[in-house]
Amino acid sequence: MIELADLKEYLKIADNAQDVFLMKCIDFTTERMSAMCGRDLRYGAKYDVIDGREQVLFKLNVFPVEKIIHIHYRDNSSGSGDKRELFDKDLFNGQPPDENLYLNNERGDVYLLNGIFLPAGIKNIQIKYYAGYTVNAPEEINEMPLDLKSVCLTACAEYYLKSRQGEGRLGLSARHRTENGISYQENFKDEDYSSILKRYKDMRV
Repeated sequence: MIELADLKEYLKIADNAQDVFLMKCIDFTTERMSAMCGRDLRYGAKYDVIDGREQVLFKLNVFPVEKIIHIHYRDNSSGSGDKRELFDKDLFNGQPPDENLYLNNERGDVYLLNGIFLPAGIKNIQIKYYAGYTVNAPEEINEMPLDLKSVCLTACAEYYLKSRQGEGRLGLSARHRTENGISYQENFKDEDYSSILKRYKDMRV
């Protein structure tokens, strides 16, 4: 959800020696932010497998949604489980999904149109779609919000500084430093991200 170059600029790191570890910091932080929000925040291809109940309305697990690629289903008699290769029937019979559904991109709500509904079954429906947040997103709806980017940058920096690769301040509450003969004391505390992340947790009721 954030780029390596932005994190390095934030941390004022000029060389490439720690790029691999910094990418791990980004991955760890993204997982942590997603867990705190109770949903996947990262942009990419997503696959939802759900029960069909002859419904015309359902919600996607990840949002905001760029687009739906396909909705496939399987005949329960063709096998069991949710293996992707079993989903060989196209709900729209080759027609573009956009012509047969209404998608609320921000909330991930899907309404089927033209008399189409999800056939009944257990874990018999597979939806492939692109959703989540990223920088330089293909669609504006998926562009990383500035407040969320700020949280991720701060959390990444915090994780880095607590590591041995960083300044190793895990467990420290303060540090003394001297500049130009003047002594300073820096006090540390972990950031509280809950107030900002609450918005993303509660975006869909």
